[in-house]
Amino acid sequence: AKQEPWIRVLCLLCLQSLVGNGIKPTRYDMLRRDIVHAYGYEVVFTLDNLERLGLFKKKEGSSSWPTIRKAFKLIMDDVNPNDPADIAYVTSGYAPLSVRIIQLAINPGWSAGLERMKMVPGVTICEVRQPGVQPPEMVKTEKQESWKSGESGVKIRNKRKMVVFFTGGVTFAEISAIRFLNKQEDNPFEIIVATTKLINGCSLLRSVTHTMANSFNN
Repeated sequence: AKQEPWIRVLCLLCLQSLVGNGIKPTRYDMLRRDIVHAYGYEVVFTLDNLERLGLFKKKEGSSSWPTIRKAFKLIMDDVNPNDPADIAYVTSGYAPLSVRIIQLAINPGWSAGLERMKMVPGVTICEVRQPGVQPPEMVKTEKQESWKSGESGVKIRNKRKMVVFFTGGVTFAEISAIRFLNKQEDNPFEIIVATTKLINGCSLLRSVTHTMANSFNN
């Protein structure tokens, strides 16, 4: 049988584990054993790192993925890449959860979307530090709309700026989805993306890969 690159295999296993809130213990142990047999003992340390991060682990209770998928409409069946109507076009069917959260912050806003945010792992914080500044959902964007003149004299809508910072990294698919949002007329913000790194599934896994020097070659 053809041996696939181990990074690709781990990507798929991590995806299955994340969606299913882990893998059944008996199958998990079998998969670990098969991976070590196929790719060598060095991969054991990488598997341990993935388990500590919660990316590849044994199943713990039921999965919240079906609920999150429906609440945020993450899977879209009718997607036309040539004439897109939704951010899901960037992957031909899957809408990045991070960008769905950005859409939620814009409309209906954090206050109205808190129940949905509770479904997402992690802590949700909505805090206003600058005095006099209101959260996005409390600002009357229709009345404060401003315009500027372009090079040809045509008036262009002057949108307020929203900075979205991705700690740990952002994918090109997420950036493409945000660019799509920026082009929408009903979006009152110009979204600016800041991040610590550009990543994809393979580069993320390589960052937690344990490398060992082969002393037999010395």
